[in-house]
Amino acid sequence: MLRLEDRILLESALSQLLEAEKTVLRLFFYRDLNQSQIASTTGLPPKRVSRLVRKALDKVRSILRLEGIEHDG
Repeated sequence: MLRLEDRILLESALSQLLEAEKTVLRLFFYRDLNQSQIASTTGLPPKRVSRLVRKALDKVRSILRLEGIEHDG
């Protein structure tokens, strides 16, 4: 489970993403679903989910880096 500080930072970054990217990352982080479960939940093809997760995580990392927050893991 994410710490409150991490949730706040994540929500700030998520607000800058496309709706589909927000959806898959919220399912991934908040509901702790894997990519297969996200595909089943959203009805998206698994490969699309994989691409969305990867692209959205890259965007979040970039956003956090621009805000001066480095990923430590």
